[in-house]
Amino acid sequence: MTGIDSQLRRALEYQASGNVDEAERLYLRILREHPAIAEAPCFLGILKIQTGDYESAEVFLQQAVNLKPDYALAHYNLGFLFQLQSRFNEAVACYKQTSRLQPDFALTYNNTGIIYQKLGKLNEAQEYFKHAVRLQHDYFEAHFNLGNVFQQQNAFDEALSCYDKTLAINPDYIEAYFQKGFVLMELGRYEEAYSCFSKVLTARSDDTDVLNNLGFVLMELGRYEESEEHLKRAILIKPDFAGTYNNLGLTLQAQGRLREAAAAFEKALSLKPSYADAYSNLGTVLKAQGLLEHALLQYEKAISLVPDFADAHFNKSIILLLTGRFNEGWTEYEWRLSMRGRHPRFFAQPRWDGTPLGEKTILVYDEQGYGDTFQFIRYLPLVKAKGGYIIFECHKEYYHNLLCGQKCIDKIIEWSQKPSVQFDVHIPLASLPKIFGTELSTIPADVPYISITPELVGKWKVRMNSDSYFKIGIVWAGSTGHKEDCARSCSLADFTYLTTVKKISLYSLQKGSRAEQSLNPPEGMNIVDLHNELNDFTDTAAVIENLDLIISVDTAVAHLAGALAKPVWTLLPYVPDWRWLLEREDSPWYPTMRLFRQPEPGNWKAVMERVAGELSKLV
Repeated sequence: MTGIDSQLRRALEYQASGNVDEAERLYLRILREHPAIAEAPCFLGILKIQTGDYESAEVFLQQAVNLKPDYALAHYNLGFLFQLQSRFNEAVACYKQTSRLQPDFALTYNNTGIIYQKLGKLNEAQEYFKHAVRLQHDYFEAHFNLGNVFQQQNAFDEALSCYDKTLAINPDYIEAYFQKGFVLMELGRYEEAYSCFSKVLTARSDDTDVLNNLGFVLMELGRYEESEEHLKRAILIKPDFAGTYNNLGLTLQAQGRLREAAAAFEKALSLKPSYADAYSNLGTVLKAQGLLEHALLQYEKAISLVPDFADAHFNKSIILLLTGRFNEGWTEYEWRLSMRGRHPRFFAQPRWDGTPLGEKTILVYDEQGYGDTFQFIRYLPLVKAKGGYIIFECHKEYYHNLLCGQKCIDKIIEWSQKPSVQFDVHIPLASLPKIFGTELSTIPADVPYISITPELVGKWKVRMNSDSYFKIGIVWAGSTGHKEDCARSCSLADFTYLTTVKKISLYSLQKGSRAEQSLNPPEGMNIVDLHNELNDFTDTAAVIENLDLIISVDTAVAHLAGALAKPVWTLLPYVPDWRWLLEREDSPWYPTMRLFRQPEPGNWKAVMERVAGELSKLV
């Protein structure tokens, strides 16, 4: 080893141990004694980067490059210095020179990817990160950075794969858990997101971003008290973060605490007046309180800030449709297809515009809840009248047996992101009201438009024939995943008012976790529990055909009974879903339906007392 090599090694040891002054003294001595040696100014430039003296660092690194133009390490560190100073064009030029001199240096490609990502050139960034991990398979930072690019491109499955590779290499890389949790949250996989964020919180207990995200995830899981606890803790740590107040408003809203929710959204807006999400969420809370025009104003403020804010447009459509302004409402309703959490579908074939179909095949696909499907399949005969061959795509496990007998449907297929069938045009089912220009006076309301095989109806008739009382099917709760479930659902105990009516039999058509309430009914209530025997909507429809009346909160069963032309009494919250309109006791969608509305938010007592009185008259 030469004397110079020995001195350089000693200087590097000083630098590595943090003895900056001794390292610098030795580098300067080497420079004085051996001014043609490029290594000394290169390592001194690196030292100056570490101490934050970027001006001196540039002088020394440039000197190293001038002394030794093929010195890859000097070019790399000069590029790194430029990157730290946001001199991105110069940094990229240095990195490209480094790559020419040392093609297998993965760090260069990773850093170039970071620059392109900051510049918004995501495709270029993606390619550089991919090259970095090809050169160095265990380069967990490059896997992580590639995942972040995929996340920005909404390629969430690819992002998750990258984060999993990162964690397989380095299981302690907390930031990968955070980003993985964020992607899982975007995908609606809240249990998994909760697991990831909990790991991060263990390491970073006062991280307000983690607390905020955990609060949101817990809200989506229905764990409202824990959600509120995490969000309020985040606010104590960082009281000026508008996003936390917005999420707090959401969890308070989900609990029906509307005034507190409104106050939280207003606080978010005071901190961030351009917060479109908070305007939209405040509008939804005002709508739930019946302040519809005020709600509409909030949605319009959100749209003025973000013109393509799909959620705000959709929320606006709900007000318009609820108040009977169908023409404008259907146009805004189309924004539902672009809302957050939706996975838009892209087809090479054109979307149907309502023109005659002739010999064409049309794909009509189910894209909302079960009740929406029962409501809107009434339009399929109108589609059939335009000619063509109708393929209806739906979740077959729920609908297939029920819908396969409908004459206007030529073929039913199971829903998939990329249908394997051939078709010429396509249309979402819930877009058909707009296609046909539906107004209140032109709603196609000929019922029944769903039929069921006599054999299945007969099977249940035999079983129920011995019951000579007035037979009533009841449903007291919808899906717990529905954002307004707190308002629209009640409990079996609320139905105790019906026990005052003589000579009636109650049959539970309730499904889901709350069906078990019928196993331990309120005192004095006799109820036949059927939930284990109702495998799909075909079974439910067959039972409905053998009942005298259906009494249900706003669920798919109410729609199904209406579509079967059975008498159905639908129990509605103070501000109902748009399809039930306002202040009327009938439904233009279902001629056999009667509507019972809450007189104020949360008052099921008044609804049930009225239902019991009307039922006494009917029986």
